[in-house]
Amino acid sequence: MSQEVSRPPSSSRTGPPGGAAGWGLPLVLSGTMFVDALEVSLVLVALPEIQSSFGLSRAVAAWVLAGFPLGFAILLTAGRPVVRRFGLRRTYLGALLLFALAVIVGGAAPHPAVLVGAEAVKGACAALTAPAGLTILSAATADGRRGRAAALVYSVAGSAGAAAGMLASGALAGTSWRLTLALPLPVVLALAVGGHLVIPRDDPRGSGRHGLPEVAAVKLRLTAPLLRACAGAAALNGSALGFLMLVNFQMQGRLGWSSLHAALVCAPAYATLMLSVLIAKRLIGRWGTARPVFAGSLVSTLVYALYLWRPEPGGWGLGVLLASLGIGIAYLSSFAALNVAAARETEGGHPAAKSLLQTSVQASSVICPPLVAALPSGGAHPYGLLLVVGVSAAGLAVAGAATAGEARGGRAA
Repeated sequence: MSQEVSRPPSSSRTGPPGGAAGWGLPLVLSGTMFVDALEVSLVLVALPEIQSSFGLSRAVAAWVLAGFPLGFAILLTAGRPVVRRFGLRRTYLGALLLFALAVIVGGAAPHPAVLVGAEAVKGACAALTAPAGLTILSAATADGRRGRAAALVYSVAGSAGAAAGMLASGALAGTSWRLTLALPLPVVLALAVGGHLVIPRDDPRGSGRHGLPEVAAVKLRLTAPLLRACAGAAALNGSALGFLMLVNFQMQGRLGWSSLHAALVCAPAYATLMLSVLIAKRLIGRWGTARPVFAGSLVSTLVYALYLWRPEPGGWGLGVLLASLGIGIAYLSSFAALNVAAARETEGGHPAAKSLLQTSVQASSVICPPLVAALPSGGAHPYGLLLVVGVSAAGLAVAGAATAGEARGGRAA
């Protein structure tokens, strides 16, 4: 069984003329990653207010959160024909403009179905801009120190956007959730203008006259280690998103906390991702991939089980804060290792496997929140927490199998 995804450009290509491979291009492309992560965390904290505004059940409101990853998961694997038809530059800039339009529609949505649809369109646009942006950056940035620094900025931007979106949503949601969802609009428009100025033209049929290559196809074998990596990443992300959604409903609904209060105690779950980017190479170099994945899965399962046992957040939300820190540690330990394990399954560490892993992550974001929200809330003991623990425990089992495989001399997953 195989799946076709985009082939990255050769590292031997030179950057675009006119100095576009300077810092302007990495900053624009990194800004797009920032906005994509910002969008999800904005909705996460604003979700209780959105639920109240439309008079929705939790299960229906959860689809607003699931809309973005739904669009992302659908188009991430189906977006290659769009890129091949229109080229990297036009696909990237067009997706940004469509994203901006979806922000306007979502902020003015008169019905929850319109809001879910707008979120799905944003996710579909992000599924085009993220891989296209990475391909553009790879083609336009020369090898060496500047290339590594640009890749680091690109990676950090996504994790910074998740934490920033959570805090911004907490500060704005009490004013209006519509204002909260409109927050990415000026940023997206600025990125579109900047992208028009710095992104080089596409290379017509590989002629070498411009800086961007034609996107080709590659076959990807779905091996057992790759599938284990995808399952582990899906369990890690799905359980975390389901848990954070539940505690936000609990804190802002039953306990009457402000959205900012709730955001502050949940933000550590994503803040550590920035640290992960900085130390992942050293961590994996010393311990391999399987041990960090197992450790992260174990930590996340334990913090969910502990919260299920003693769920009442006291004072400033110590229980939620400790759980958020545990999620952050799990991401710090596991996520980069899972990406490395997936990349090993293609020749030369091809990003095709990472695209499949990212699709799995987004699919878990579509499935877990609605399922968790559909279960009875049960006062201080929402039954959705049982599902969260179960999903995380399944990820722990996958990580255990990966660790055993590495101990026998196999590849980590």
